[in-house]
Amino acid sequence: MANSNLPYGEGVSIHRPPVFNGENYVYWKIRMRIFIEAIDIAVWDAIENGPYIPMTKDDDEKREKHWSEWSDDEKKRAQYDYRAKNIITSALSIDEFFRISQCKSAKEMWDTLQVTHEGTSDVKRSRKHTLIREYELFRMNNGESISDFQKRFTHLINHLVDLGRKFEKEELNLKVLQCLDRSWQAKVTAIEESKDLTSLTLATLFGKLREHEQKLHIFEENEQQDKKGKGFNKKTNKKEEASTSSYKCFECGKPGHMKAECPNLLKKQQEEKKMKKNGKGKRAYIAWEDNDSSTTSVESEFEENNLCLMAGADQHTIECLRAKNLLWYLDSRCSRHMTGDPAKFSSLKLKNEGYVTNGDNNKGRILGHDNIGNSSSQTLIENVLLVDGLKHNLLSISQLSDKGFKIEFDNTCCLICDKKTKEIRFIGKRIDNIYMLDLEHSIVISNTKCLITQEDNIWLWHRRAAHIHMDHLNKLSRKELVVGLPKLKFSKDKLCDACQKGKQVKTSFKRKNQIFITRPLQLIHMDFFGPPRTMSLGGNYYGLVIVDDYSRFIWDMFLANENDVFNAFRKFSKLAFF
Repeated sequence: MANSNLPYGEGVSIHRPPVFNGENYVYWKIRMRIFIEAIDIAVWDAIENGPYIPMTKDDDEKREKHWSEWSDDEKKRAQYDYRAKNIITSALSIDEFFRISQCKSAKEMWDTLQVTHEGTSDVKRSRKHTLIREYELFRMNNGESISDFQKRFTHLINHLVDLGRKFEKEELNLKVLQCLDRSWQAKVTAIEESKDLTSLTLATLFGKLREHEQKLHIFEENEQQDKKGKGFNKKTNKKEEASTSSYKCFECGKPGHMKAECPNLLKKQQEEKKMKKNGKGKRAYIAWEDNDSSTTSVESEFEENNLCLMAGADQHTIECLRAKNLLWYLDSRCSRHMTGDPAKFSSLKLKNEGYVTNGDNNKGRILGHDNIGNSSSQTLIENVLLVDGLKHNLLSISQLSDKGFKIEFDNTCCLICDKKTKEIRFIGKRIDNIYMLDLEHSIVISNTKCLITQEDNIWLWHRRAAHIHMDHLNKLSRKELVVGLPKLKFSKDKLCDACQKGKQVKTSFKRKNQIFITRPLQLIHMDFFGPPRTMSLGGNYYGLVIVDDYSRFIWDMFLANENDVFNAFRKFSKLAFF
């Protein structure tokens, strides 16, 4: 008799196949394959490749043997298909059984179930693309445990592998580490530096993460216990509360309050906060001597500790920190300009405008938006968001492009140019593989033009394309038929010298002031044309026209082929000269 108090449910029988009732087909298919292979691998071969059919030759023609003619070996091989059909039908509910009741072989039964519950190849392809998209956007949810995260990730990977997607160990390990939120960043860095991700299995990686998660839970529990103990120590009785009037302040020396509640001390602390906001950065070195980490008496609140403070201002450090606050990062994945420093705005409109989502799925609240910089000095950046808690200043490349700027990058710096005036507005530097920009000290050159203007590009591509017409260049650019050809409006604003020199120009005959022709047929003019769109009444497509220069008499002869020109001219010669 089964014990109902067991911590885990009992497993199914290893002698009976798992029953499929129309749900969780992928789970049933994997279990069914393992069950059949455990019985006999040849049974699964009959399902995968079809039944064995004994054949014989009669008069050089193959025919299927009657079962009475089978040998013992042929009977044994054919029996695998019957065993497979028996196993499959025994593992189906009534509704699923009627789907395959008319199938003749185990392979046909298996394929019918697979197409019914997984779809055709087109459906599988569409589902594969959907799952790949889900895999690319996969992230760890807020507050999610490693076990739940592993279940979701493994379930997604198993579905993709079943649809034909292959993964390397390194790819899966990197994906898991990239999907973790910001609180796991220290552990992620340690794993990347100490472990070989090409040989590390996914189960081992999740085991390391679960171990680290358990340690964090233990630390949190210890901290909670410490807080409860300290709270208990701070409780006092009513008599002690009633005698607060006897307390004497160690700050101002007046009775009735303690040092922590002294108005003079609170006023000094507020002034110190204002000094910090003004950007006066200092470095402080603190040494603390503590005889014991905790105490169990109320008198621990008045415990004196030896404290040594040494403060020093480093001018170089101050300048570096100030420069870091002024730097803006050029970000191609940032959808809007944003900063976390309200002091950068000349005027700020405070308004709750929602949230922005970072790359690690953490959100920051939008406190307002306004412009940054000075319009007179051409350093104005419009519509910059003020985001709560953002530590860096971000410039969106897409927003700069929408405002009419052209951004060019090289291995040392980047240029931000105005597309209309071709002026260089900002020059950014590449620092540690990141392009940064200083808006207050950026180089703004009013008369400096971009090295390659739009006109130069147009005539450069005109020369590269063997001086073809501008209309053809527009067609090539519009249909993207040439790799690297920019999408510009190609128009002719001047004449090309090479085209003019190489062009075949039709020149007219020079006008004659005197006529030297004294008789008919002394000078004749001939013209041959064809074929026109419409044939003549006689069924001809070509024509020969002869004009006498003296009398202006015209002979016209219609021809069927081009080869008849010489014969037509010979007939004209005989008619005219003989």
